[in-house]
Amino acid sequence: MSSKRMIEASTTVTSKECIYTWTIKNYRLIQLNVGEAIKSPKFGVESDNDKCFELHLYPQGIYEKTSEFIGLAVLFTPDATKKPDKLLCRCTLSAINDKRVVRKGTYNLDFATKPYSGSEKFFSLKSLNNLISSQNTVTIRCEIEIFKRFESSLDSEIIDDKDDKINNVKLDSLFLSTEFSDVELITSDENHIPAHRAILAVSSPVFKAMFTHDMLEKKCNYVTITDIPYNILVEMLRYIYTGDIVSTKTNVVLEILAVADKYQIENLKIKCGKMLNANLSPENAIQILLAAQKYNAEHLESKVQNFLKLNSKSTIDPKNLNKMTKPVLVKLLQSFMEG
Repeated sequence: MSSKRMIEASTTVTSKECIYTWTIKNYRLIQLNVGEAIKSPKFGVESDNDKCFELHLYPQGIYEKTSEFIGLAVLFTPDATKKPDKLLCRCTLSAINDKRVVRKGTYNLDFATKPYSGSEKFFSLKSLNNLISSQNTVTIRCEIEIFKRFESSLDSEIIDDKDDKINNVKLDSLFLSTEFSDVELITSDENHIPAHRAILAVSSPVFKAMFTHDMLEKKCNYVTITDIPYNILVEMLRYIYTGDIVSTKTNVVLEILAVADKYQIENLKIKCGKMLNANLSPENAIQILLAAQKYNAEHLESKVQNFLKLNSKSTIDPKNLNKMTKPVLVKLLQSFMEG
């Protein structure tokens, strides 16, 4: 028996981020010379005890040649004993006036080799009125994201060619077609969907049992399916006949996954798993994990677990732990929250 190995690998860049907002009040009272700076309170990214960044704002410019512009810089000022060999960062500096961003710049650098970043010409003094708010304040926002490490995973699974043969045959023209149709699928809202016994039987052990054992479906030319919405049933048939799924919405794919599990269409479960994995987010991770657990999609379950490991523990709502049926999984999620 021939087989093919489907291999997927993923690498996630993990990081820590800080969004720091600094407001300078009574700004028009400031009287400084070129090269003189206002310094912000120090702040940190990783913990409160590691305050090693500060902002410097130069109201009259950093140098004489740039005296027509306000200068802005973010400085890395660690304790000499804590200076790292490498500190790759992305830094975004924004000027905000009444909640509206009026200037923004993004810089990528290694703070370990260059301990400052910013712009000598951050804001033109000719447009100063656009920077100062109606309350006579200037607000600067600094977003620093520090690269931490790479997290990589390699997953492989073997799928026998025989499982894919039905999708290698050109059956597109028969999808939802009455041509050669010998059975109808009837939904709860009385929709009649034409289909073909042989194709359904080859694709699903459940359909095969219906058409070969002494069941009502074997004797009749219809199958009544009342527990699957029409659109989901159509998507299942679309996959059986064409190998495709049209909808990429998470809630729809989750419903297709449930149907694939019920009708034991393993390749469809795998495809749904890949689509759900591609759309993973902090908002839907727990929902997808619950579905993967319920429908025994172990490959997807592993992917979601890895995703949760790499994301903030705030992603996990403690209320959802009560819905878990696998004690090992509950313990795993609790460890994420505590870590």
